[in-house]
Amino acid sequence: MNADFLHKKILILGAGREGLSTARYLRHLRSDADITVADLEEREVDAAGAQTLFGTHYPTSLEQWDLVVVSPGIPPQTPLLRTARFTTTATNIFLDDVQGTVVAVTGSKGKSTTSALIAHILAQHHPHVHCVGNIGAPALDALREHNTNHDLFVYELSSYQASRLVAGPDVAIIMNLFPEHLDYHGGREQYYRDKLRVAMTQTENDVVIYNANNSELARRIADAPSQKIAWPDERGAHIENDALYYGADPILPLSELKLPGAHNAENCLGAITVANYFQVPHAVIAAGLRSFTPLAHRLEYVGTFQGITFYDDAISTTPESTIAALRALPKTGTLILGGQDRGYDFTQLAQLIADKKIPTLIFFPDSGATIREAIARAGYTPEHLLETRSMEEAVRFAYDHTPTGMICLLSCASPSYSIFKNFEDKGEQFQNSVKA
Repeated sequence: MNADFLHKKILILGAGREGLSTARYLRHLRSDADITVADLEEREVDAAGAQTLFGTHYPTSLEQWDLVVVSPGIPPQTPLLRTARFTTTATNIFLDDVQGTVVAVTGSKGKSTTSALIAHILAQHHPHVHCVGNIGAPALDALREHNTNHDLFVYELSSYQASRLVAGPDVAIIMNLFPEHLDYHGGREQYYRDKLRVAMTQTENDVVIYNANNSELARRIADAPSQKIAWPDERGAHIENDALYYGADPILPLSELKLPGAHNAENCLGAITVANYFQVPHAVIAAGLRSFTPLAHRLEYVGTFQGITFYDDAISTTPESTIAALRALPKTGTLILGGQDRGYDFTQLAQLIADKKIPTLIFFPDSGATIREAIARAGYTPEHLLETRSMEEAVRFAYDHTPTGMICLLSCASPSYSIFKNFEDKGEQFQNSVKA
């Protein structure tokens, strides 16, 4: 961070996980820095000795501060930000100050699993790997403890964080590109631009590793100034004979992965490409893939009860991710759908549900009604249908109507916030109801 700012007045806008981490980091750099933390909600938090402006004290102008550090949840078009003299983010501070190597992972889906997988594989070979960002410790918390040339940071980066990047990471991994968070970004085109800033802000000395199967991504990444490595590639990571390969070298049979589905096989190709870039031996890559355990709420096996197998895919908050889940679990007999309505197009998902003739469908508000209409337009009527606001009722209905030997899948194709705190809350309620 520019040391001049530490002698001036700094405001951190947002007292969430990242905002409080920023306060701790700035206090660590300079104990007497003039730091204020502001949040629209009343908070009872340790703001690292900073002044606080919470609730009704939230500022209506930012002119009095020399620097405003904006938290990711605040959309770029927020009118208040136009009153700031100079803005930055925790991610930009991290990239300014870090001495080690940064591997930033982003994408519309699969980034959490792939970030964890990359960190897991690299840690088998590299002694100083740190998983940070949305999936791990706040990046600036990690930087307070580990900041040498030997440290390697795997940073899961959301589109919110990517949208304000000034300089890109050493290595960027982009999993895919689908429309998401359009209300935040202000439209599809701006979302694509914001997401791809992770590569567009790189230099010719940096590297972007990307999924060439995603046509939108493959087309747009051509404009990035950095070196490009694609997967799948016959000379690099690809799938052949039901196994993961790098060039002519077999890495691991797909049957040995604990990650189900073709989309997870693609995630593995991305992780293999990164590991190979860092010269991890292929035998070590194979061992890492074999020993990796899937993350919670991501096609997580809950158990088999009364002849029904339950899977928790609460992380799936877009139609594309639910389509991937259904392709990974073809024996789905009950599908639980719906959540916050962000105007997604459910046509393809509805057609897949109709083609598979999934007998039991359960819908949560608000998007549940929209998905139900899309399925009707696809010409399909399920045998059993429930609209509910209760996870307990949804699971009871699934027990009553899922055919024996088939799967009940929670994969809602929408954000969770209509009736749940977040996807973790939704997934935990599902698992607890199933096991009750």
